[in-house]
Amino acid sequence: DIRPLVEFIDRYNSDYHRMTHVDVLRSSAALLQTLANIAAGNVEQSEQPKAHRNKLVETAIRYIGANYDKGINVTEISNMLYISRTYFSSIFTKEVGINPGNYLQKLRVNKAKLLMSDHPELSISDIAHAVGFDSPDRFRKVYARYELQSPSAYRKELKSFLSNDPPPRD
Repeated sequence: DIRPLVEFIDRYNSDYHRMTHVDVLRSSAALLQTLANIAAGNVEQSEQPKAHRNKLVETAIRYIGANYDKGINVTEISNMLYISRTYFSSIFTKEVGINPGNYLQKLRVNKAKLLMSDHPELSISDIAHAVGFDSPDRFRKVYARYELQSPSAYRKELKSFLSNDPPPRD
């Protein structure tokens, strides 16, 4: 959700000369939070309950957040909610804007990126299993679909960035 970023830019452009210091600080805080979420690839931002959100969807999001690393799938989540998979997928997609399978995969990829940055000593296989993938090959395919690069390539970029070396050229 980049609305805070857009609102900040719009308000900054049109109202800066009328803004108080408090207004500038509030807008800056919203901007920084949005940028932090973008940098982290944060899907958890949409995990924040909304007043109008379906209670089943809220429960599912909490369940996914607590169990993504256990190899859960959409069928298991819908069974836990005592509703059909089709109905669950329909209400989840309507409320969240992404189907539950993609939401779960994106969350796993984001958690894997955090693990790679926090624990560079872990193998790709260890990371795959730690975030709920049943095989490293499946993890690599899903990761590449969402990040447009392999986990190993991300790890190399991260290592280069942290060591302040220039990125490798292709």
